[in-house]
Amino acid sequence: MLNRLRSFHADALDATGTIDALVRSGRPAIAVLSSARLRLMVTSRNRLTFLETDVYPALLKDRNDPAVMALRDDARQRMSDAAGHIARWNAPEIERHWDEYLQAAGRIRFHVRQRIQSEISVLYPLLSALDREQQARAA
Repeated sequence: MLNRLRSFHADALDATGTIDALVRSGRPAIAVLSSARLRLMVTSRNRLTFLETDVYPALLKDRNDPAVMALRDDARQRMSDAAGHIARWNAPEIERHWDEYLQAAGRIRFHVRQRIQSEISVLYPLLSALDREQQARAA
C-alpha cells in the first residue's frame, strides 16, 4: 500500500507542477490547461478512492487513530471543495476571469500539496509498520 500511495503522491505533485508551469508562462491555451486540470482531478480522485477503500480500513481495523480519522474526514471536505472549484471554473469562466481563476487555482494547488504532506507525515509511518507486520506474518 505504501508504494502505491507514494505513486499517487508523485503523480499528483507532478500534475500540480504542470499546472504551475502552464500558468507561470502566461495564459495557456484553454485546451492544454483543461487537460492538465483533468489529470490532477483524476489523480486526486483515484488517490482519495484508494485511501477510502484500502488505506483507511486497513489502518483503522484494529485501532481508532485520531490522526487517520482526521485525514479521512478532511478528505471528504476536500473532495467537496474541489467539486465546487471545478463547477465554478469551467473553460469559459477561466477565460473571462483569468486573474480570479489564478488565485482560486493557486489556493487549490496549495491545499493539494498541503494535504499530500499531511498524508506523508501521518500515513507513511503507519503503512510502513503495517507492511512490516504483514511481512512478518507471511514469513
